[in-house]
Amino acid sequence: KVVTHMLKRLGYVNVEVVEDGALAVEAVRQAWADADPYRLVLMDCLMPVMDGIQATLAIREWEQERDLEEGEKGKEYVVENCKLPIIALTANATLQVEIDCKSAGMDSFTTKPITLNTLSVLLNEWMQD
Repeated sequence: KVVTHMLKRLGYVNVEVVEDGALAVEAVRQAWADADPYRLVLMDCLMPVMDGIQATLAIREWEQERDLEEGEKGKEYVVENCKLPIIALTANATLQVEIDCKSAGMDSFTTKPITLNTLSVLLNEWMQD
């Protein structure tokens, strides 16, 4: 709720929050299917059902499958632009957690509690216009 409030303060009004990692994976897939893909995911590392690392692994696997299917259909697009930026949010600021997040395919890593300034810098770095 805190991060959602910060996002709205920064002008991001289309924010979707899910309760667990499995729902995050499904939401990413559904947004793509609806031709309205997310521009970025802030992934909490500790969630029920499927944690953030497992969810990120599932999203990256789905992206590879999707890209292969799209390529077989003869669709042309730049693969780099189709990789969804995923930023890890965690209260556990150990080096091992950061390594695990990056190994899973997360693009960036930040600790909680996050400040409005840190969030703004991350969004400016990873959001594409």
